[in-house]
Amino acid sequence: MPEKPATPTLSERSTLDRTVSRSAGSFDRYRLLQRVGEGGMGEVWLAEQTEPVRRQVALKVIKVGMDSAQVVARFEAERQALALMDHPGIATVFDGGTTPEGRPFFAMELVRGEPITTYCDRHRLTTRQRLELFMLVCEGVQHAHQKGIIHRDLKPSNLLVTIQDERPVPKIIDFGVAKATAQHLTERTLFTELGALIGTPEYMSPEQAEMGALDIDTRTDIYALGVLLYELLTGSLPFSRRELGQAGFSEIQRIIREKEPPRPSTRITELGAASTEAASNRHTEPLRLASELRGDLDWITMRALEKDRTRRYQTAGALSAEILRYLSNEPVSAGPPSPAYRAKKFLRRHRVGVAAGATVAAALIVGLGAALIGLRAAVRARDAEATARKQAESALEFVSDMFGAVDPRLARGHDVTVAEIVDPAAAKVARSFAGDAEGEAVVRGVIGQAYSNLARYPDALREFDRAFELRQALGQASTPPALSLRHNWGATLLASGDVARARDLLRQVWQERSVRLGPTHRDALATRSLLAYARQLAGDLDGATAEIREVLRDQERSLGPGDRDTLESQCSLADMLNSAGQPEEALRVAHEAATRAASAHGADGDLALMAASIEAESLDDLSRHEEAATLLARVVRGKERLYGPNHPETLVSMDLLASSLKSLGQDERAITLNRAVVDRATRTLGEGHASTLTYMNNLAQALRQGGRLAEAEPIFRRVIELRSQHDGPRATETMIATSNLGLLLLQRNAPVAALPLLREAVDGLRSSLPPDHWMIGVALLNLGRCQTALHEHSVAEVTLLDAHARLQKSLGATHGRTNQARMALTGLYTAWGKPEKAKTWRESLEAPGQ
Repeated sequence: MPEKPATPTLSERSTLDRTVSRSAGSFDRYRLLQRVGEGGMGEVWLAEQTEPVRRQVALKVIKVGMDSAQVVARFEAERQALALMDHPGIATVFDGGTTPEGRPFFAMELVRGEPITTYCDRHRLTTRQRLELFMLVCEGVQHAHQKGIIHRDLKPSNLLVTIQDERPVPKIIDFGVAKATAQHLTERTLFTELGALIGTPEYMSPEQAEMGALDIDTRTDIYALGVLLYELLTGSLPFSRRELGQAGFSEIQRIIREKEPPRPSTRITELGAASTEAASNRHTEPLRLASELRGDLDWITMRALEKDRTRRYQTAGALSAEILRYLSNEPVSAGPPSPAYRAKKFLRRHRVGVAAGATVAAALIVGLGAALIGLRAAVRARDAEATARKQAESALEFVSDMFGAVDPRLARGHDVTVAEIVDPAAAKVARSFAGDAEGEAVVRGVIGQAYSNLARYPDALREFDRAFELRQALGQASTPPALSLRHNWGATLLASGDVARARDLLRQVWQERSVRLGPTHRDALATRSLLAYARQLAGDLDGATAEIREVLRDQERSLGPGDRDTLESQCSLADMLNSAGQPEEALRVAHEAATRAASAHGADGDLALMAASIEAESLDDLSRHEEAATLLARVVRGKERLYGPNHPETLVSMDLLASSLKSLGQDERAITLNRAVVDRATRTLGEGHASTLTYMNNLAQALRQGGRLAEAEPIFRRVIELRSQHDGPRATETMIATSNLGLLLLQRNAPVAALPLLREAVDGLRSSLPPDHWMIGVALLNLGRCQTALHEHSVAEVTLLDAHARLQKSLGATHGRTNQARMALTGLYTAWGKPEKAKTWRESLEAPGQ
């Protein structure tokens, strides 16, 4: 109804009066007072009814010149729809008729009100008050649905709040695009023209946007109610008017059908300065509002906004009942969609039918989605429609072939691994994309990322290298897709241990992104964050920490404190502070990151769990082992719910929990947990996987420290054998396992056998790590202990002093490993018969965290 009230001119009044004066007396009882609004097909007038009762009404009549058969049919449909309903939340129809010219009119209840969102903001209604008003809207919509009427254009301007008996009552108006589900609203032909969107895009359901692909039913109004609920809670729309206004017709359809809006609580954190106004309009503060929306209200709203209508609330009454359960502090039925459902929905949006095997990694599914998105972007950039279609079809055919292995008829009863999908796909990329270098480059990039996620770094680097060659040949070395490829390539080089090459590559990417996008652009900052990590791996903890602080500062300013990239950098800072022997500050930073992540993305989200895990490591370093174990137990439960019991993320936290339990003296529980981690990793990732070998090493360490040397020794030897095969005999991880085996032999009172292993470990780590890396200090510490046991006191003194100096410089004076070096020096001088020096080192001992 009213948008721009206007007083009619004399000529307008004369035109309408002439139109209606000959209508068999049907307008004799109405006196026109003021035109109060108009829509696409009709005008609404404030009129005074003179008989049989005197009252003011809203009179709607088709505009002059708009009396086509289609418009007349829709107008009559609206009149009939309103006439069918009798509910206090729906404007009542009093009368109707037709002018001699064939233009229908009807008189209805005059609703003196304002749009529901305007009313709520003007009166600064709280969230609870808004929900109570929203429930009344749901009741009106439910009544319409029971009468077989779908509104199809529910939005604030069609939901006017008026005051009755001193309380606000929302009234639903304008059934101009209503649809009958069980009966014909008019005998005239009423149809929707092909290519015409029915409704308002901001409030339109995905099936409306499809335009005929699905029959519209009452659940389309549930979606619009979800948009309204989102707006009432946050003060903004899931998809802004600006975003949709700048998009073309097909892009609007795509956004509505495919794009997922942020949860309401997340939207509040993304509003920046506008969040203050939104919170003020709800009589609260931004952080408190985000907290209030997080959880049940997030999931209730997102369920109403489901793209798949079968997952929405099936009736307006059900949505209202859910709101009532929330207001009554009762459990609600809505909740976050499972990871499996999200992956399934993502693939369905891209028209790929997949029957995924149980061991197919989530990383591969995400990579597949990235490949298709990249290909679709490339398709849109092309001029030739036929070429675009061919490329898209080639991509989908290739993807279908990739996942063919998980078809039970082809798998022949065995559980399909990721390698069984990726390896054959990688082997035939060139053949599948013959003549389409760009398509091949995109798919090789995503296969490379899949290999990287599986820690098969040589395979990943091969795919990245070939993908970049293709980009270079196309003259695309510095395009955004190529820069993303090189960014991922650099990250994989870091993971594989090639720090020097990674730094060179990432510096180039950062420089190009800084020039092209600006130094504070999201992508430029993401690359710089990786560069900081590279400095950490190179042993430059001070430089790495300073750089990540700068990155974090820029991300907080440009992206906001709740952004994913910001929070990941904050977690990196906490991790670096832990490594640098600053557990107190690390704990503060990690705790702040966990709080921010919980506020912006949910307490059970991946970022909150990541931050909590780093927080627990800080607690362990501060010897607050019981707190660390309690927190890690919660993290493990959260990751099991989020990822599943065998996911690598879950296993990482289980392994950390085992370490905390060991520190608490709960050796058997720790070893049992270590064994479970190794068993799950072996089944899921394979025995030779880098993560599995890390867990095997940690199990052997726990057994060694528990005195179960006979069980630990063969595990260490197996780790060394597999590390040598996969990473090389002098690789860092191989040397770590070698040093651990040397310690075990030393513990067995076999220092002669241990000495060559410990020397090899020191030499190997010196050749593979930066000079100041703390791991070299640990290896020297172990060697010095062995030399002490062999009574090589003067040699041991040089070794242990070197170890202490390195550890103090890299980890700090109060770090636990630095204290271990002091204890070893105390033991050396005691055994050497130098009590004064032993006393000096004993008195220098610092408890970790002091």
